Amino acid sequence: MKNKNYNIFLFLSTISRNLMEVLNIALLYKLNYSLKQIILFYIIFYFTGIIVNLLVVYLSNYLKIKYILIISSILLCISYYYLNIMNNNLKSLIIFSILSAFSSFSYHIIRHFYALNCKSNKDKEIGNYLIFTVLGVSLATYINTYILERYSILINIIIVLILGILSIIPLSKISITNEKEKLTYVKLNLRQKLFFYLEQSKVLFLLFEPLYLIIYIKDKLTYIGLFNAVLSMSSIISIYLVVRKINNYKYFKYVNIIFVLMLIIKLNITSSNILLLIAFMEGILTKLYEIVSTKNLYQINNLTNIKSYLLKVEIIFLSSRVILLLIFYLTNINIKTLLYILLPIILLSGFILKQEEKDN
Repeated sequence: MKNKNYNIFLFLSTISRNLMEVLNIALLYKLNYSLKQIILFYIIFYFTGIIVNLLVVYLSNYLKIKYILIISSILLCISYYYLNIMNNNLKSLIIFSILSAFSSFSYHIIRHFYALNCKSNKDKEIGNYLIFTVLGVSLATYINTYILERYSILINIIIVLILGILSIIPLSKISITNEKEKLTYVKLNLRQKLFFYLEQSKVLFLLFEPLYLIIYIKDKLTYIGLFNAVLSMSSIISIYLVVRKINNYKYFKYVNIIFVLMLIIKLNITSSNILLLIAFMEGILTKLYEIVSTKNLYQINNLTNIKSYLLKVEIIFLSSRVILLLIFYLTNINIKTLLYILLPIILLSGFILKQEEKDN
């Protein structure tokens, strides 16, 4: 029952979050912000995220987590209302990045906290988590692009708030006993930690992918929605089959090599229709990667202090993204070069995890 309630929460909250977040980068570009300014936005966004994670863990000792999620949903609406009225200047960009960070990272660490408290059968539950996430992202992208093409962004804001609050209801049915556990030192396996750092290159590649499509392929939000819908469809197929049939770790480095080759091919294709075919393959390979990375994230024993573990992992995630983005910001590269630079790091990440460590 825990997992059923968590999956409902995950589905509704993913729609709510991704109604706007999934197209953040494209919307900023539509507001005539340059690539360098957009990179600056994400540097501030991720750096602020480190502070927000620390605050959430601290506040969780005094507030119920569901109240933090309600505040997070309200902040999400405020941030996108601000996006609707903001001017194209540096001050507005900084304010929006900070608002976005508070709304986003007050949610993600709590999502993982509940996931680690709910999972029982590791492979099956991780597969279900990813399926509900993909379904939520796919639906959110479709709704988002449909509304933005025809109506006001304010319609999206109303839907975000309603779904955000509704998503909290299933969580009230989940009994959590370690909500107020005190922080302790958590030691990470060296290879696990290194993988956490390297896999952020994949996160950044997928983050900047919509902007690449708008600049080089088709300058329409509806095309981004269609591209993401194809990705989602193939992702669900791969998750359903792979989680149940294949030893993901055994073949991970080979899958990752094919994944990187597929991304190289994509960066050299200009036909929007052919790219949709590539998107189908990319969706399969992306989720094969994410199955392994999610297993690596949720691979902890029953004695681990979950809040301490997640806080440490989130700091690793965000600090590595900030470092990479700072390098890109200082070098003034174009988006295609940025994506090419990320590819060798993605490739290297496939050779880090060892079979005996993965199966612990």
